[in-house]
Amino acid sequence: MSPRLNKATLRWVLMLALLGVVVVLIGRKVIASWQDLAEYQFSLSWPLVAVSLLLAAGYYFSNSQAWRYAVRRSGQQVSVLQAYRLYALSLFGRYVPGKAWLALVRMELGARLGISRTATAVALLYENGLQLTTGVVFSAAVGAALFAGGSQTGPAAALAVGLCAVAMSPPIFYRLLNLLLRAAGKEPFAKKDQLRFGHLAKMVVFFVFVWTCGGISLYALGVALDPDLKGRLLHMVVIFTISQILGFVAVFAPGGLGVREATQIYLLEQITTPEQAIILPLLSRLVMVAAELLQAGALELAARSAPEQPVRSETDPQVRPPADPD
Repeated sequence: MSPRLNKATLRWVLMLALLGVVVVLIGRKVIASWQDLAEYQFSLSWPLVAVSLLLAAGYYFSNSQAWRYAVRRSGQQVSVLQAYRLYALSLFGRYVPGKAWLALVRMELGARLGISRTATAVALLYENGLQLTTGVVFSAAVGAALFAGGSQTGPAAALAVGLCAVAMSPPIFYRLLNLLLRAAGKEPFAKKDQLRFGHLAKMVVFFVFVWTCGGISLYALGVALDPDLKGRLLHMVVIFTISQILGFVAVFAPGGLGVREATQIYLLEQITTPEQAIILPLLSRLVMVAAELLQAGALELAARSAPEQPVRSETDPQVRPPADPD
């Protein structure tokens, strides 16, 4: 057996082992609460479930527009709907372990529209890097205040904004990003592809909507399950953010499956009953998957009924130094 095959086999074994650990942890929670789950009177407010579904789609839409902004900064033009469609279809690549397929699918679909693969890859780095950075800063600052039982959410929110501003300064952001790329065995971010602070700040605005939509989606679903959770909006936003971040960095888990749910169960136990802490993450996964399927189907039907035009690019289709905002 070749060394390369040995590494691939070892990687799959490690992924399966880690997934097994997650399954065991969730299984133990379910078994411990089995009696309460069996007796739980399950009911949902379906209008709130519909709101949760729309907000889940808003979470994905905001992400797609952050990616679009980065593509436009490379000197290429792509419409709002084109970016949304490429993002929605590439999402299904997350469910292949390793998460590389998401990037490959988006690069291939983008290339068919005239977007260079380099521009797509660079924009993906910005999308993922800024999503993680903003999520970590927000959840660290606000989450610490919330779950410590204090009432310092106002100062914590201000601290989150300040930390985010520092993290978005190009010298710090690109140093952190390059450290992550080197740790992953990738080439550091090229100087010519780096955006200025103003461009990074504009992308952060998209991620404010990303985390807000996702968090309120979980909140609406929680209230649909239990109206007593009405006062837990900020808690839900933080729980959603932390679980999404951990699900993303857990490359062994397709689509963060299991990792996201285990994280939500642990954090929800701090603010609700054990049975609701188990049920709500499962409902959230169903709502997010439903949003993925519905938006992809609708956008694909729209694209087939009105064929898309190739994107417009400047003279060089490859990534150019960042352009000034329009």
